[in-house]
Amino acid sequence: MQPSPPLPGLPLAPPPAPPGQQCQARIDYQVNLGKAQNSSDVPFFLATVVIRNTDPANVTIEDWRTAWDFESAYIASQSSLASVDASLVTPNSSHVELDWSASARSPPLQPWTTFQLAFVANKEDGGDAANAALLGNMTFNNLVCSPQNPNLPPGPTSESEAAPVGKVGQASAPEGPPPSVADPQDLKLVYVPITPVNITQHWATQFLVKLTNIRNDTVIPLDEVSFEYYLQGPPGVLPADALANPDKLFAATCSYFEGDCHNVQLEVLPGYPDIHGARFLLHISFLRNETNPYMLLPTGSSAVPALFFSGGNEGATLTVQITTHQGVLLLNATEDWSFIDTPRLEPEGKSLNVRRNALPNPHIPVFLNDTLVWGELPSAAPPPGVNVTLTLAPPVGFVCDQSSGDNSICSYNVLFCCSSPTGEPVAASFLEMSGAVPAGEESPSPAPALVPLAAPSPSPGSGPLAGMPAPPPPPPP
Repeated sequence: MQPSPPLPGLPLAPPPAPPGQQCQARIDYQVNLGKAQNSSDVPFFLATVVIRNTDPANVTIEDWRTAWDFESAYIASQSSLASVDASLVTPNSSHVELDWSASARSPPLQPWTTFQLAFVANKEDGGDAANAALLGNMTFNNLVCSPQNPNLPPGPTSESEAAPVGKVGQASAPEGPPPSVADPQDLKLVYVPITPVNITQHWATQFLVKLTNIRNDTVIPLDEVSFEYYLQGPPGVLPADALANPDKLFAATCSYFEGDCHNVQLEVLPGYPDIHGARFLLHISFLRNETNPYMLLPTGSSAVPALFFSGGNEGATLTVQITTHQGVLLLNATEDWSFIDTPRLEPEGKSLNVRRNALPNPHIPVFLNDTLVWGELPSAAPPPGVNVTLTLAPPVGFVCDQSSGDNSICSYNVLFCCSSPTGEPVAASFLEMSGAVPAGEESPSPAPALVPLAAPSPSPGSGPLAGMPAPPPPPPP
C-alpha cells in the first residue's frame, strides 16, 4: 500500500493521550468515508461509536452522557441514530450530546462490556467527510477523553483479556514490546496474498501459506501447530455484536490443503480492538488423522534425509479465504495487520490472480503446542497507509487504500481514552452527577445547574483539535 496523501485542508492530527494514562472508559470512533475522490458529493457520512467500560474500580454504569464537537457536521434528529436506546439531546448542532439509561431492553453497562451505536451525520456546506468527521472536546460522564496514542500499548481491555486464555492472541495489546521470535528454531511460514486481476472492490480476503519444519533431526506433527491471521474487517458500520461474536459476521474456508481441508479448523475470534488492522483474528489449527498423521519432516541446513523417517511431508501448503456471511460487506486485505504486499511478477497467460513472490511473514504468528515459535503478536504501530512524515499530516486513524487508484476507499478510526482529571472512578450515573433529567421528561422543580467538567492541565502539544471551536461556556449558576 502506498502512503495516502492528505486531502485538501485536512487539519493536523489531534493530540494523543499522555503516556501511562489510565482509561476508565474507551470510545472507539469509526467512520466510513467512502471514495476519496467523490466524498464531497455525498452530504452525509456513516459512523459507529463503541463505548467500553474499562474502569479498574469495576463500576457498573446505570446511565451516561457522552458529548463532543464536530469539525463541520451535525446529527439532524433522533431518527438519525440507529440505536433506539440512546437519546440525542442536541439535534442540528455541531455540539453533540447523547444520553443513555439502562432499561429492561438495554441492561446497565457492566465492567468490561461494550455498548455500540451507529448514526448518520450531515456535513455542513457539503464539505469533505474527512474534515467533517473530525471531532474533539469529547467527554463521557465525569471523564475527559483524548485520542489514544497509536505508538503506545493501550493495555488490557478487560481483566480476563489481560492474559491470553486458550488460544494465544485473544487479548488486548500487551504492556511493553509485543511477544516475538527473533531467531526461530522450529517452524517457518511463507505467505502470498491472492488478489484478483483488475478488480477494485474486494468481497473476500485470500492468501496462501506454507509451513516448514526448520529443525535438523526431528519431525513435527502438524496437529501440534497453529497460526493466526489478524484482520481489520469491513469498514464503516458493523453489526452490534460483531466485535464480541465475529463468527456471526465472518465465514472462513480452506480452499486447498495438501492433506485434507476437512482436517483444517478455522475460527474467527475477537482480536486486539485497540490496534488498527487487528480487530479480529483467524485462528487456524489442524486435526490429527489417526490413520495417517501429517508429519513435517526436518528441512534445516543440516537436516537428516527423509529416507531415515517412516514417512512425512517437506511442508504444509494451504489456501484460505475469508468473507462475510453471504458476501455482502467489502473486505480490504491491505488494512489487515497480517497483510504483506509481496513483490508482483509479470503476468503469464490469462491468470485470474496477480502473480507474486512468496515471502516469510512474521505478522502471521505460528504456535507449537500453544508456544509462540515464529513471528510476533500485533503491536500498536501506525497502520500502513498513514504517512507520518508529511508536513501536513492526516489525523491518526485516517487511512486510504491506494491500491484502487481513483476508486480508493477511505476510513477514519480513532480510539479515545477517557479518564478523570481528578483520578476518580467513572460516575455510575450522569443524572445523579449533574442533577439532569432524561430527555423528554420534565423536572418537578428547577434542576441544579450542570457542573462543568474539569479540564485537564494543558501539556505541550495538547489542546483542542485545530480549527475546533472552544467548548461552550458553563451555564450561569
